[in-house]
Amino acid sequence: MKSRIINLTQEERTFLKSKHRELRKAKGNTNLAYRINAILLLDQGLSFNDVAKYLLLDDDTISNISNISNAASNTVPLANTNNT
Repeated sequence: MKSRIINLTQEERTFLKSKHRELRKAKGNTNLAYRINAILLLDQGLSFNDVAKYLLLDDDTISNISNISNAASNTVPLANTNNT
């Protein structure tokens, strides 16, 4: 099994999937939906290159999303954020 670039808890995964569905239905902030999608794919063990290819983004963007996510999870658990 590949090592994960991002390691989410089950609670964080559930929260992010729910937030992703909410954003898709609202059709408001597609950038945030893409970021959530990237985080979930990285958590599944996909590489920066694979995620970038699947989401039609560049590797640096995916790397930045990963860095931001890892920094956030070290300070505040993702599942406890109240941002919409």
